[in-house]
Amino acid sequence: MKEELRKKILLKRNQLESDEVDRLSQGIVSKFTALKTYQQAGNVMLYLDFRNEVKTGPLIEKMLQDKKQVLIPVTDPSDYSLIVSELIDPQKDLFPSKFGMMEPNKDTLRPVDPNIIDLVLVPGLVFDKNGYRIGFGAGYYDRFLPTLDPHVPLVSLAYELQIVDVVPKEPHDVPVHMIVTEQRIIQCR
Repeated sequence: MKEELRKKILLKRNQLESDEVDRLSQGIVSKFTALKTYQQAGNVMLYLDFRNEVKTGPLIEKMLQDKKQVLIPVTDPSDYSLIVSELIDPQKDLFPSKFGMMEPNKDTLRPVDPNIIDLVLVPGLVFDKNGYRIGFGAGYYDRFLPTLDPHVPLVSLAYELQIVDVVPKEPHDVPVHMIVTEQRIIQCR
């Protein structure tokens, strides 16, 4: 069932035109940055958008203007873990990886202790109102999120089309606390 949902929503998301992705992303990011959760956070970890995800580039620029420490996940495929790296200058620090995703290279990788994180933006393909999510299936975030202080807010930015009634959950799944879409803010718990 997870794989079926993943394919269905990915197809819908991939059908969004680039101008619609930009418009929806702008609205979602505006809603998010108006939240007290964002405003009170100093060290924010967020994903770098890829393939029609809610665009985070403008959010990164805003975070830098707001003097927040921008932290990005860097995947370590050897053990399916995430390294948290500080992003100082997106134009100079990021390069396309072999999968086409933007990542720092070894010269611009600036690992930081995950214990400094005040807020995490968690990516995903499918979400339900209880905060459960389906990602791409590699489990990077499922392994990473339980290592954080349980008080760190977990927020996802998503299009309304990514919200379903129920996501099948497994014991290791960690739900997000809030989902921000172009239409609403879903408080998950």
